[in-house]
Amino acid sequence: MAEYIAQIYEYLFSGTMISNLIASILLVPLGFILRWILVRSLANVEIRSPELRLRWTIQIRNMVFALVTVALLLIWSSELKTTAISLVAFGVAIVISIKELITCVTGSFLKVSTRAFSVGDRIEVNGLRGDVIDQTLLTTNLMEIGPGDNLHQYTGRILTIPNCLFLNNSIINHSITHDYAIVTFSVPVKADANWQDHESWLLDAANEICEPYMDDARKHWQKEHDILADLPKIEPRVSVQMKSPDELDMVVRIPVPNHQRNNNCQLILRKYLDNKQQAALKEKDTKQQSPQQST
Repeated sequence: MAEYIAQIYEYLFSGTMISNLIASILLVPLGFILRWILVRSLANVEIRSPELRLRWTIQIRNMVFALVTVALLLIWSSELKTTAISLVAFGVAIVISIKELITCVTGSFLKVSTRAFSVGDRIEVNGLRGDVIDQTLLTTNLMEIGPGDNLHQYTGRILTIPNCLFLNNSIINHSITHDYAIVTFSVPVKADANWQDHESWLLDAANEICEPYMDDARKHWQKEHDILADLPKIEPRVSVQMKSPDELDMVVRIPVPNHQRNNNCQLILRKYLDNKQQAALKEKDTKQQSPQQST
């Protein structure tokens, strides 16, 4: 027993062990200093998009973390080799106990390798919907959007999603491009003789709200079309769906700047209600004038 303790003592206080410990202790603050320098340098670069600046900041953090990890592995490589065999059995037990962590790391590699989304994109996975604001090796943070599927406003909550969800669930990316997106929402109406009026009121409202940025959206869409050949047409459109024998759904599809999704949908709905109200008042005035003209 005393001999075994002496061997451990000799190993711990050998020159190689002490030099490795010193190198490891110095490496960590150097990593923080490198990250600070890179982030400060990025702050001096003119970047118009806040999402792009946030994306680069997260990439710098992850890159420095990866460099520090690789450097630590190189420093302790000889010690790791000598203890590798004895750690096999221990490693199997660790793998079983941290299975969820391993699946999270695997999910992280899956989303990176497939380029499913990036910071600033609006995604939906397993019923969770929001804008990506941060990514790590184990989790992804979303600024939640809702409530429900038809609203595009922030709820004020941050969702932390384990990356293992990306292995068994489909990822829906609502951001086709970085500047503009296609948004759809439904307006229920009665299936009567006036359904075409509702379609016209909605389309007029959508064209009026989208008109200020349509030229820029068309130019942007044309650039993206050279890369993504199957992009849908960008003009506002109203489709009709039969919800029940007595009810229709007017499905409105519009292009919107990524930062104006909920605002533009609300403006179109309010303009549609105004058009509907004005038409009703005009019809009422016509009915009131008809008896007077007949007399």
